[in-house]
Amino acid sequence: MAKLSLSLFAADILQMNEDLQQTRRSGITSLHVDIMDGHFVPLFGLNPVWLKQIKKVYSIDQDFHFMAYMTKEMLEPYFSLEPVGITIHLEAGKKKENLEILQQIKGKGIRAGIAISPESEWEEIKPYLDEAEEILVMSTVPGREGSVFIESTYEKIRCIKHLITEQKRNTMLSVDGGLNLERALDCIRNGADRIIMGRAFFGSSQKKELVKEIVEA
Repeated sequence: MAKLSLSLFAADILQMNEDLQQTRRSGITSLHVDIMDGHFVPLFGLNPVWLKQIKKVYSIDQDFHFMAYMTKEMLEPYFSLEPVGITIHLEAGKKKENLEILQQIKGKGIRAGIAISPESEWEEIKPYLDEAEEILVMSTVPGREGSVFIESTYEKIRCIKHLITEQKRNTMLSVDGGLNLERALDCIRNGADRIIMGRAFFGSSQKKELVKEIVEA
């Protein structure tokens, strides 16, 4: 069975409460939260104050995706929110610093993830396999409004999945960006373990059925 997480950034800020209620009613049990710094990517994301308020009202797992130039200090306010996972971008730092941050995340008992953007070759993930418990393949350009799904994502998923299997690792392989039902199912067929969906979920008139079809894929 595949896992499905909802991208909170795709919710309507003017009706966030209703969107979160729809999420809960549909059977989704995990929120994927984009944290953006306006530098690594042009947009800004959600902050710890808002996320703390959401956590108070909704008992739903959250994982944080940092589209940001990272420092160890940046993570401290987010650790107290007890996310199930934190993912950083390999492009946002040097290998040594990225590995140290992954170790810091794991030291808190949180799933440590590394994300790879479309412009990066899949082989660039190799140095992180010892520390990363999740690999997040971006299927659109991160942090840009209106980004479209990149078809070469399927090949990248296959290559990374083969690497994970070849090395007998339990690393979760996730995909995020521009996913509708058809693309989500194709990603799963090519080796993805988790789908992150946003606009397609909120735009669907049959949310429960959408969730069921992906989870049971």
